Amino acid sequence: MHALLAHAYHALRFALHVASHPLFRPLIAAALLAGIIRLLRPGRATLAAGLAVLAGWAALNPDALVWPPTPLGRLTGAALLLLGAAWLETRRPAWLVRLGLAAALSWWLRGAPLSGDAIAHCVPVVCGLLVGMALAERLTRAAAGDPGWARAGGALALAGALWVTGASTHWAQAALIPAAAAWALVGLPEPTVLLARAVTIVATAAILASDRGRFIPVDAAAAAPLAAWFFAPRLTRPGPAGASLLAVAGCVALAWLAAGVWARR
Repeated sequence: MHALLAHAYHALRFALHVASHPLFRPLIAAALLAGIIRLLRPGRATLAAGLAVLAGWAALNPDALVWPPTPLGRLTGAALLLLGAAWLETRRPAWLVRLGLAAALSWWLRGAPLSGDAIAHCVPVVCGLLVGMALAERLTRAAAGDPGWARAGGALALAGALWVTGASTHWAQAALIPAAAAWALVGLPEPTVLLARAVTIVATAAILASDRGRFIPVDAAAAAPLAAWFFAPRLTRPGPAGASLLAVAGCVALAWLAAGVWARR
């Protein structure tokens, strides 16, 4: 009995050590919070997804309250904007809320500029966010089977594509947080579109953070979740989970090949 308790103690210490590691802490925070809210309030998928993403991105950026925020630190504020927009959509016209969300996100992800020229540079980001979020929501709604798997697959595809194309590992980790939240919500009859928007935000923020004035493979990696969402419903034989994972593997492989070809130029 003593030996069994000793093994259980060491296993618990190891699990706590892994959970406290900076690599896993944001993912565990997101998945755990989403799972708890799902158990306590099954009908609040949007709240669970939003708070899970907020918790994960905040755990990833312990200095998020420092001003001015770093490009990675702006994700915490972006999660708050997502939650606010989700609340407003129940009380205001959806198109107006989406336009306001894209404008606020572009201004925030650009570093909250105050000069006229810097604010003008936000216009292309607004257009990109509007198109990206619209495509993400449309493609994930069209997912066959459980859309929760589709949202997790898109986040995984973005994380893998960012990693193999040379982006900072922190951006790949940030993309995994919506996937962790999505897995905790798999099986819900009407999964929220908030997670698809969160994936689009990470892709946009990663592009802005790596902006070098020219096209680079990291920019192309932003298309990986859209490709995964497009192909997954067409792979019906393995089921929703298998189709999403196959689409993710294919998109990450294509990103890796494209990055290799680009490096030889």
